[in-house]
Amino acid sequence: MLSPEVILMIMLALQPAGRSIYSQTVVEQDAGPGCEQKNSLLCAMPKPNPQWDGKYTRPETAEEGTVRYAMIATTIYAVAHEMTWHAHPRCKPASVARWGNAKAPEECVAAWRERPWQGNTEQLIGYLLAVSFNESGFRRDVHAGIGKMSRGDPDKHGKGQSWGLGQRKLGASGLGQTQRGWAATQLVGLDEESTRRALVTITDGISRGRNACRSRLISSATGPTCVFGVYGGIWAPTGDKRIILRVKTLNRITELGKQFQAELKAERKAQQQDGTVAESTSAVAAVSGVK
Repeated sequence: MLSPEVILMIMLALQPAGRSIYSQTVVEQDAGPGCEQKNSLLCAMPKPNPQWDGKYTRPETAEEGTVRYAMIATTIYAVAHEMTWHAHPRCKPASVARWGNAKAPEECVAAWRERPWQGNTEQLIGYLLAVSFNESGFRRDVHAGIGKMSRGDPDKHGKGQSWGLGQRKLGASGLGQTQRGWAATQLVGLDEESTRRALVTITDGISRGRNACRSRLISSATGPTCVFGVYGGIWAPTGDKRIILRVKTLNRITELGKQFQAELKAERKAQQQDGTVAESTSAVAAVSGVK
């Protein structure tokens, strides 16, 4: 099973932290640049940023980004475990339940809502990583929901309609709601609860897609191609470059997970044999510091 440490390592492999000028962080006016490379936009001095209410910002450093990534990684881990379907004494999974014209028992509706993902937890982690990366690049502005570049799918007035790490299209006003009744503005924010709402919303979307795709009534595509298509509202996803990219990302995540799990296992085995505890990698240390 993918641990929070491995999830963070995958995130850093997909998109190293501290590499985006859009990932601005608030600092004191005299804080100085976050790095020392001359002529690099990533090492710019703090300056007033109107998109952050005039506060002084500079690009997020690799260290700052890794800590933020670690919070996302632990939240992905928690959400994936909380929302994966478990055996129920009276309810079948939603994808196999058949009630005909009868209304499904409220107990089952509540169970499906609580745990909508009917694959395994590791698959869900992979989808959450793939969607978050392809939709947001794990950028701080998208995560926070601040700035003109933080929302996609602009309307006719140029205002973005898609919100959060999963870029759910809920309208430019921010008043559109998810199926759980959360406003779009509740899917953005650098705190753990806002991050959790964003990831739960992604899970609802891909779970709905997986169930629909298994019915094979809506698309000729199957598997991840169909799931990503339904999530993105693309009903003919087979040749769509955006969907192909997401499937490739999911495959890469699977391979990276196997690689990093093997590396951590080998490292810990070597430590046990030597009778010593080596210094943790920066990724593992970052996760360990997040409660």
